[in-house]
Amino acid sequence: MPTNDGFISITSMVQYLFIGELLIFSLCLIVIQIRTRAVYIWLLANAVALVGSLLTLSNFETERTSAKIVGGAMILLAASFKSYSFSNGILFNNRNKLPTILLLFGMILATTAIFIGKSEYLLFISSLSSVLISISAAIFLMRNRVWVGLYSKNYMVLIYCFTTFPLLYILSISYPIGSIKTFVLPEGREPVQIILQSILVFLAHICFLGMIFARNVRENVFELRRSLRIREGSIQSKMREQESAALADERYHLLKMLTHEVRQPMNSAQAALQALSNKISSGSETPAYVQSTIGSTVSTLNSIILSISNSILGATLITKGRVQNLEMTDICCVVELALLDLDPIETQHFVKLFAQPVMFAEADPIILRLGIRNLLENAVKYSPRHSKKFLNVDVDDEQLTLVISVTNEIEGSAMLGPDIFNQARRGVDKKYDGYGLGLYITKEVAKLHRGSLSCYNGNGRTVTFELALPA
Repeated sequence: MPTNDGFISITSMVQYLFIGELLIFSLCLIVIQIRTRAVYIWLLANAVALVGSLLTLSNFETERTSAKIVGGAMILLAASFKSYSFSNGILFNNRNKLPTILLLFGMILATTAIFIGKSEYLLFISSLSSVLISISAAIFLMRNRVWVGLYSKNYMVLIYCFTTFPLLYILSISYPIGSIKTFVLPEGREPVQIILQSILVFLAHICFLGMIFARNVRENVFELRRSLRIREGSIQSKMREQESAALADERYHLLKMLTHEVRQPMNSAQAALQALSNKISSGSETPAYVQSTIGSTVSTLNSIILSISNSILGATLITKGRVQNLEMTDICCVVELALLDLDPIETQHFVKLFAQPVMFAEADPIILRLGIRNLLENAVKYSPRHSKKFLNVDVDDEQLTLVISVTNEIEGSAMLGPDIFNQARRGVDKKYDGYGLGLYITKEVAKLHRGSLSCYNGNGRTVTFELALPA
């Protein structure tokens, strides 16, 4: 095909712009420092396209030279590399099988263009190769999950789809095969193909940069979310470890208190029974002594049972987090049962004052009975021997509560500390046995029933403990 100076000048100028475009965008990809597989392949493709463009440019004045053909084929191979960069690297799975086959045929045709030289099939083969490569790139973009949700990806797909239309036009005018034998349109027309190629490649570079930036931002967001989840998981794990350690410490503390509460009464009971056995063996016992020793031993065993019950209940409350199983219960009946748990001798010193013979409230009768028993045992333990104690069950109409109160004498107000309801706390000296678990358990029982436990000092001579339950 004859050439003219105007045609060569316009084509050369466009080719220079194309080369400059490749260099500028390659530099941009290097400067942004986003290291991904797609970027590396894209840079390689730009390098191949740059070499092909230089070969094409150096031979514009000579029609259809071998360097010009090789340059065009290298540009097609560069386009195939860019198509491959949009895949996930696994080419022959179910999602990528079709675009991979199209891409391989396109690369084979591009390579074939090098060997056929000045053939009448050159335009047909190169155009068909471009069509296959463009279609495969569009399919890779749509099927690769890496690009899902990126707006720039949609524009890139449109560019590749739009690229196929002029290529299909070239395929149509190359029929019958051999009617046009060059990469350009017939003499006298503008080099539309090269100009359009440069514009589309420029837009493709812009879209690719947008895709890379958007993908990098999204991955950074995902990484931040993963870091936050890992950090949150680490914090929760530490909290669980601390809770487990606290529970283990509480259980150990309860076991320690149980040992302390039970050891001394067991030794006393054992000594009393041994003494009784010795007197029976020697025949020197009296009925009154036997009765007194047995009563004392029974009282000691009751204290042991109470200590064990308190420790078991404390462990249950700590482990289960106060699981509620409340039902309508006759509180007066529960109070009577708690009185029966005491030493019969001590029971005689309690004065019962019930506002009504039957009063109902939502309660767990077993746990409430233990809580009331602790109040009664506390009154027996810390009041003068054989002194009167008052057990009152009444209804507070203003507060809508049912109040169980135990009043007993004390030696002085100094016995009552502000932390008397705390675990392992007692407001008295060491002459009293125990480890301060009873009132703590009763306080927890009150919380379990959505109630309260309070303490009132009456003129420094008496103390009243009130267990209030919702009526």
